[in-house]
Amino acid sequence: MGYSGGASAPSGHQVVNYSMSYGLSASWSQTEADELVKLLTSNPEMSDGTAVFDASRGNVGAAGMPSVAALTSTRQTMRTRKGMDGKTIIAVAPRYLLVSAALETEAEKVLASIQPNKSEDVNPFGGKLSLLVEPRLPDDFWYVFADPARLAAMQYAYLSAAQGVQIQRTEAWDTLGMKFRAFLDFGSGWLDWRPVHQVPTA
Repeated sequence: MGYSGGASAPSGHQVVNYSMSYGLSASWSQTEADELVKLLTSNPEMSDGTAVFDASRGNVGAAGMPSVAALTSTRQTMRTRKGMDGKTIIAVAPRYLLVSAALETEAEKVLASIQPNKSEDVNPFGGKLSLLVEPRLPDDFWYVFADPARLAAMQYAYLSAAQGVQIQRTEAWDTLGMKFRAFLDFGSGWLDWRPVHQVPTA
C-alpha cells in the first residue's frame, strides 16, 4: 500500500470557474492508472522468485503484431494452462486484448466482425475479445487477459476507511479562496501469472 498527497490554495476566481474536487479526483485517477501500468511493464518477481512474464512459465508468446495466427497460438496456450498443482488444466479463457495506442488499428483489424462471402474468410476472433487501449503502454508488447471475474491476474485496493482519493478543504485566511488537500492510500500487485499472456512485437 502506497501513500500520495498534495495541497493547493486556489483563488476565489479559480474556485468559481473550476471544479477543484473534479480536478483533484481526475488527477489521482491518472496516478492510479500510472501505477497499474508500471506494475504491468516492470515485470516484477512473484513470490516464487520468477518474474511474472518468463519463458519458464510459458506465458510469453513468439514475437509478432496482433494477428489471427498470434491470437490462435495465445488462446491455445491459455486454454491448456495448468493450475497450482501443475497437473489440472484450468482452461483459461481469453477475454481482453490490451494494446498500446500505436497498435490500436492493428488490433481493431484482427478483432473486426465482418460478413464474409467465403467460409475461409471468416474472422474467428470477430467479436470474441474486448479491445483495451492504454496510451501509457510502450509499443514493445501486447497482452491478452482472462476475465478477472473468473481468474484475476492483478488487483488494486484502498484502505477500507478511505476508498479512493480523500479531499479536504478549508477557507483560506490569507486569500479570498479555499485551501484543498488530497491524499490517496492505494496499492496494487500481482495475484497470478496464469490469466495473462504477453507477446513481444519484435
